[in-house]
Amino acid sequence: MKTGLKWNDAAENQEYVVTRLRPEGILTEKFWTDKWGREVTTNELEQHKSGPRGGLHEFTRMDRIIQALRLSQNIVISGFLLLAGCSSELAKSPTTAASAGSTQTASGTPKGGTLNTPARPAASQDVLQQAAAKPTSAFEGEGWEPMFDGKTLAGWRETDFAGHGEVQCESGMLVLNMGDPFTGINWTNDFPKMNYEVALDAMRVMGSDFFCGLTVPVGDTFCSLIVGGWGGSLLGISSLDSMDASENETTKFFNFEKDRWYRIRLRVTEGRIEAWVDKEKLVDVETAGRRISVRPGDIEMSKPFGIAAWQTTSVLREIRMRRTKL
Repeated sequence: MKTGLKWNDAAENQEYVVTRLRPEGILTEKFWTDKWGREVTTNELEQHKSGPRGGLHEFTRMDRIIQALRLSQNIVISGFLLLAGCSSELAKSPTTAASAGSTQTASGTPKGGTLNTPARPAASQDVLQQAAAKPTSAFEGEGWEPMFDGKTLAGWRETDFAGHGEVQCESGMLVLNMGDPFTGINWTNDFPKMNYEVALDAMRVMGSDFFCGLTVPVGDTFCSLIVGGWGGSLLGISSLDSMDASENETTKFFNFEKDRWYRIRLRVTEGRIEAWVDKEKLVDVETAGRRISVRPGDIEMSKPFGIAAWQTTSVLREIRMRRTKL
């Protein structure tokens, strides 16, 4: 046996020896690991000469092999259990599997989705009742025209986003239940292309991303006001010169609280776009000479006028518009 590093540990009154054995004794060779299981090198061991081991553990190669075999055994057992569980689910009758948690149409497809679409979380009645009970604020100025009757989707249609959640009319509110990723609505009536304001109350009740993606016309093109995007706190216009709400000068960060109503107002006039949250103006950008567009992707389905939420349940009410004076 060849003796390697050797030192006395005064703290534990014990001598430590690191040895290197001949190849035939490799399984009984001793080595050291730290508290994370990483093997410690000889150089690192030298750093422990003047004090205690600091959590080092002694093993042999045989110990390592036994540990690896036990881990492999656990993985194999877990795999068999998983396969057994999947087989038992497949053995269920199609009728039973389809009827769990969904209502089927005459064609056999559950209402609101395909046969195998998993149920998404919906806002609870308690949450919606609490939201409806919170008072709204008066609209400043005159000429506001209602766009939502508080009872039906008259004048609106659900945006045909892939994976969209359910849209509900509840207690004077319009609920966009969480989609994967989008849920939204489109205005089906005429809407001005320029010189107008639109305002609404919006609340995030579930999720952590934008709860109001308001897409509107700007002359012959379109843009979106994103409220609460990029993780929940960003507000801005998408897009200016191909830069989205997180990249251009309209980017703002705002602490949007869950279960709180916000009055969102957007004004589009010749050469300018302005936006407010409650009474605070957060966007004021000149658009002359700028290239205005909607961020490429599914949000383009909100054109010409639409409201959408991203992986978030949003509640809307008091949706109104008015024309501005030139």
